[in-house]
Parts: sequence; C-alpha cells; structure tokens
Amino acid sequence: MAPQEHGPLSERHAALVMYECLKVVSTCHALGIVHGDVKPANFLLRQRMRDPLRFVERGQISNWLKAIDFGCSQVLRGSQLHRRTGTPVYMAPEVFQREYGLEADMWSLGMMLYQCMTCRFPFWPSIEACRQKSLDEVARAVILDDIVLNFGPWLSMSPEVCAASVPCCTSAPDMQSAPIQQQFFKIAMKEASEQHAKPNHRFVTCRGWTS
Repeated sequence: MAPQEHGPLSERHAALVMYECLKVVSTCHALGIVHGDVKPANFLLRQRMRDPLRFVERGQISNWLKAIDFGCSQVLRGSQLHRRTGTPVYMAPEVFQREYGLEADMWSLGMMLYQCMTCRFPFWPSIEACRQKSLDEVARAVILDDIVLNFGPWLSMSPEVCAASVPCCTSAPDMQSAPIQQQFFKIAMKEASEQHAKPNHRFVTCRGWTS
C-alpha cells in the first residue's frame, strides 16, 4: 500500500506496521546481518487479505509481514561495512560515506515511518520532487540537510511517535537505536493484541542496487 495513493497511516496503524518491520530487522541484526535495503516495497503480506490491520487489531493474526529482497544484505564481520548499497532515498548518511554498521537499517526504518506518517520524504516536499533528483543530489541532502519535524502532520502527533522517530532519523550512528521498546509501539501492540508469536519470516533473495 503506497502512502501517497491512500493517504497517511494513523499513529496506531503506523505503530502496528513498524513493529512488524522492526521484528524483521531485529532478527537480522541478532544474526549480525545488515539488511541493506529496508523500504516499504520489501515487506509483503504473508497472506492475501483485505484490511489486514483490522485482523491485527483484533489479535487474530501475528507475524503478518514477510521480508523480501536480501540481495543487498551483508554480514557484519568487523566493525564497519564499506559497500554502498540499497535504495538511495532510504539510505543512511553513513552508507553514502561508505562507513556503516547495523544502525544504517534503523535510519531506513525512520524514513519509512516518516513516509507513512506524512506521505513524503524528509528532504523533499513531494514524492515526485524526490524522483527527479540524481543520486548525488539525494546523497547531498541526506548527508547535509536537516530533517524537519515541526510542520503539518508532526504538529499534531503524539510525543510517543515523535520520540520513536527522532532516534531513527539522526545522522549520528551511535544515536540510532531500535525503538522497539518505545512507548509508541508498546501502546499500539497492547491495544491490538496480547499474543505475539516468535518471528518466522520468509527470506526471498533478489537483485538489489549496489556500487
């Protein structure tokens, strides 16, 4: 579901979606794997259904997203990775600078959350404006520009969603922490369901963009 086509997600629904994505990324990181291409298109429904969030809220399904496209993934054998890989608009500043670790996936999740909540990316006023940028222009914006959280939708968002967004959307790797314990996600998951099975994701490898 593309946010620009269906409008932004509510805080509750964004929390439910991001919680599932965080579980996938946490599983990768526990194995020492950087996914390397975290974005909405790389998470699919495990079952074909209409309005899956309705079933999630009722506690009728769990582990309802699966991750695909591990073509950009790398095993972190040392302290840093150096291959620039992923989808540029979701790539962390340190990926463009070719010196990054597990935290780079958290930046990508932050970009996903920003997109789900506002129907745009942080550095451009619309999806269309973003698509017109070259790789160098995207890199320059990601590395140098500030992420704005004080306009439009952000002005009415709860402190919990802002607190969950800020750690992901920072250019300092040591500040990028998995907000899976954030109150934002705790509240949504408690309200939706008390039952959480262990992650059991299908990994489908296909070709990704690398340099």
